[in-house]
Amino acid sequence: MLAKLNARLMAVTIGGKAQGVDSNFLLPMAEAVKDKNTDQAWAARRLYSGLLATQMAERVALLALYLILAALVVPYLMQWAMRTLELPPLGGNWGLLVAIAVAVFLPAIPWALNQAIKPLGEVEADWAMQLITRGWFRPPIEIEADVADLYRPAGQVEPVLSESDMSPSILCRATWLAVIAGAMLLYGVFSGIATTPHLLAIGTFAPMALLITWLLLMLPLPLERRAQSAAIGAPLAGDTAIQATMPLHLTETAWLKRAEKAGPAQFHLGTTTGVAAQRGDPLGADAGMDMAFSLRDLMGHVLCLGGSGSSKTSAVALPLIEAVAKIEAGLLVLDGKATLPAEAVRRISDMEIIEPPMVMSLTEGLAPEIFAATVAQISASRGDENQFFTSSAAALLDAAARIVHSTGKPEEWTTLNVWRVASNEKMRQAFICDIPDETADRTEVRAALEFWTAWTETDIKTRSNIQATLQSWLAPLLTNPALLPWAEAHTGLKVEAVLEGKRLGLNLPEFRYGKAGALVSALAKARLYAAVQERGEQWNIPTIIVMDECQSILTQADDAILPIGRSLGLGLVLLSQNADGIEAQLGEDRAKRLMAIPATVIAFGTRSPKTAAWLSERIGGFVHTRPERSSPTFRAAIGAAITDAKGGFDEAFSPRSLVRAAASWVLKTEEGQGGELWKVETGPLIDPVEFETMLATPSLAAAVWNRGGIPRRDLVQL
Repeated sequence: MLAKLNARLMAVTIGGKAQGVDSNFLLPMAEAVKDKNTDQAWAARRLYSGLLATQMAERVALLALYLILAALVVPYLMQWAMRTLELPPLGGNWGLLVAIAVAVFLPAIPWALNQAIKPLGEVEADWAMQLITRGWFRPPIEIEADVADLYRPAGQVEPVLSESDMSPSILCRATWLAVIAGAMLLYGVFSGIATTPHLLAIGTFAPMALLITWLLLMLPLPLERRAQSAAIGAPLAGDTAIQATMPLHLTETAWLKRAEKAGPAQFHLGTTTGVAAQRGDPLGADAGMDMAFSLRDLMGHVLCLGGSGSSKTSAVALPLIEAVAKIEAGLLVLDGKATLPAEAVRRISDMEIIEPPMVMSLTEGLAPEIFAATVAQISASRGDENQFFTSSAAALLDAAARIVHSTGKPEEWTTLNVWRVASNEKMRQAFICDIPDETADRTEVRAALEFWTAWTETDIKTRSNIQATLQSWLAPLLTNPALLPWAEAHTGLKVEAVLEGKRLGLNLPEFRYGKAGALVSALAKARLYAAVQERGEQWNIPTIIVMDECQSILTQADDAILPIGRSLGLGLVLLSQNADGIEAQLGEDRAKRLMAIPATVIAFGTRSPKTAAWLSERIGGFVHTRPERSSPTFRAAIGAAITDAKGGFDEAFSPRSLVRAAASWVLKTEEGQGGELWKVETGPLIDPVEFETMLATPSLAAAVWNRGGIPRRDLVQL
C-alpha cells in the first residue's frame, strides 16, 4: 500500500498520471484543505483549491457543452422520428410529459455532476460536491474598500477564499449552464414530440443563445489553467516554505468574517504608502489604500505620538474630533497644555467650552480618595530624592478629603474646605464634630480619624513641611482669581453631560492658568470615569475623550480604565510628544502597559531614541528570507520529500506530513548542495534608527491600526 501511495503521489506531483488523477492535481493537499484546524501552507492550499475548482469547472463545462449540443440536435431527431414512424403529436399530454420529465431530470442533476467530477478521485469528488453546494448558495461577499486589499492577488497573507469563495465565479457558471442546458434538452424533446413549429423554433433558438453564452463565460478557463500551471512550476518562495508550518489558516476564515462585519468606516485619516507591503510584511496595506476605521475600531483607543510641529493636532486630533461630532456620540476634549478645545469649538457648532467665568466644581461626583489620588498624582514631583514629604502630603490630603466628605453635607464638599481641614486645626475639629455617628463607624472614616490622632503627635516642623508640600499642590487653584470660584463650588457645570451625547471642551491653557489647567482637566476626567463606571455596560451612546498633551494629565486611573473602556462605551484618543513624557508621568512599567493597550498607534517624528525603540517594538517584526541559491518548484519540493523519505512513511502517512516534509526539505541544509537554500532572517519591520529618516516627510506617520478586528500596519500620509 505504501509503495502504491508513493507512486501515486510521485505521479501527481512530478508530472505523470496514475489512478486516473490529472497530472497537475495536488492530491497531497486534499486532506490539508478539508481540515481547517491544521497549520498548513496557505500557498499549497490556495493552489489545491484553485486547481480543484478549475478542473471541476472544466468537467462540468464539458458536460454543459454536451447537453447544449444535444439540445440543438434532439428536437430535429425527435421530429424526424415522429414523422418516419408516422406517430401522432403528443402535445395534448403536456402535463403528463412534464411530470415524467421532472421526475427523471431532478435526480439526474447530482448524478450527472457526480459523473463529471468522479475521475478526480474519491476524496476530491466529495470535496468538489461541497464546493458546488457552497458556491451555489453562498451570498455575495461585500467588503469595504479600505479592507479589500486583504484579498489582493499578490498578498502574502491573502485569505485563501478558494474553499468558500474561490473561483465559484467560473465553477458556478459552468454548473448553472449544465442545469439550464439539461432543461433545454428536455424542452427539445417536448418540442420534437409535439412537432409544433413555433415550439421547435424556440427549442432551436434558445440552445444557440446558450451556446454563445457558454463560449463567453467559459473563456477564462484556459487562462486560469495556464496561471495555475505557472504557479506550480514557479520557484517556491522562501516565505511560502516557512509559512508552510505557520498557523495562517485563521486569516482565511476569521479575517473574511471580520471584514464582512466591519461595516462602513466613519473615520478617515490618510492614505497608505505600501512601504510595509513592499518589505514583504504580511500585515502591510497596499499603497493608496484608505487608512480608516469605524466607531467600534475607535473604541479600541488611539495613541498618537509626535514632536512639536509634527501635525498630530491638525492631522489626527482635529479630524477625529470633527468626525465624532457627525455621529451620535458624546465628546470631551482636554488639553494638558495648549488650546485644542478652543480650536475644536471653531469647527463644531454645537460644542460648548468650559472656562472661567463659568464654574465647575472640582469635587462634585468624586469620591474623596479619587479626588486626593488625582491631585497627588498630577501635582507631585517625580524627581524628588526624598519621597517622604510627597507621600505624607498625599496622606494628609486623603484624610482631609475623607473628613469633609463624611459630614454628608454636599454643600461642604469643596476643594477649599479640604484645604481648610488640612491646614487649620479649628476647622478640622468643626468638620469632625459634624460627622454623623453612623458614618464615623465606617472603616475608612475611622482610618482618617486615626490619621489625625497620629498627626497631632508629629513634631510641628515636620507638619509644617508636609502642609507646605500640599499647599504647593493646591496653590494653582486657590491663588488664581479665575479658578478660586471652582475651588469654592460644590456644584456647577456637569461634565457627565457627554454621556448623553453632548460635546464639551475644557479650555484651560497652561500659558494662562499654569499647572492648574492640567489639574482641573485630570479631575474632570476622573469625574467622568466615575460616571462611566457607575453607568456600567448598559450604555446607548458611546463617549470619546480626546486628550492632547496627555502626559500632563495621565494618572493611574487611565491605566485602570483603558482595558475596560470599550465595554463601558468609552474610547480614548491620547496625544503626546513622545513616550518619554508618558513614562515620566506614570513610571516605566505602568507607561509600557498603558501604551500597549490602544489598538491604533500613530507616530510622527519624535526626535526621541526611546520612543523610536518603543515604536519599533510596537509595530513588530516578521520572518523573511532571501535566496542563497536557485529555488525549486513546489512540485519538485514534494517529490524530493517523498524520495528522501526512502520508505520512512508508515501506514499512518498523511498529506499533512508530506507538506511539512516538503517545507523542511526546502529550508534544510544539505551537504554537497551549496549550503542553505534560503537564508532565514528575523527582525523589526522598521528599525529604530530608520524612524527619523523615514518620517522626515511632513505629515508622514508610522501607523498600526485595526479595521474590523483585522490588524494593519504601514507608513501613512495623513
